[in-house]
Amino acid sequence: MKGLLNKTLILMLTTMICLSLSACSKENNEPNVDITAGITSVTDQQFQGIGTSGIKDPAREDFKIFTFKLDEENSKNIKNRRILVPDFKKIFEGTKDDLYWFGNSYIRDNGNENTAEYLYEITLYTRGLDEDFLRKTLNSNEVIISWLTEDGQQKEKKIKVGDLVVFK
Repeated sequence: MKGLLNKTLILMLTTMICLSLSACSKENNEPNVDITAGITSVTDQQFQGIGTSGIKDPAREDFKIFTFKLDEENSKNIKNRRILVPDFKKIFEGTKDDLYWFGNSYIRDNGNENTAEYLYEITLYTRGLDEDFLRKTLNSNEVIISWLTEDGQQKEKKIKVGDLVVFK
């Protein structure tokens, strides 16, 4: 009985060590990516700063703010990491309703660094449009992250922003 208990304990410990090592190796062979996307209503103060000339009967509810943030950190075991983030301004301008009102962006992505950061904050004119339309518009393009693993394998992640977006 004691021998069976020892064998079971050794088997469990070996399994836990193998699982831990495989989790660590996966973590070391992929970039760590954190993406958030949200669409929020504008506040009264924000609405006062929005130029509404040319709009008949403008209302605060006609505008939303789209925010996208991507933070990425490389493992030292990957090479040739590339991030392709859609041009959200073009996506919103390309809709039949021309959603893009104004916005700004910040990108820090130097191939020599171990990290990257993308930030977009765009004010949208959304009168008469629902969440489904905005989600489909955002899903028309993907964020693509590609890299080479330490052993030379090409890897790629594709992320649809519309599937991530949170409406508040």
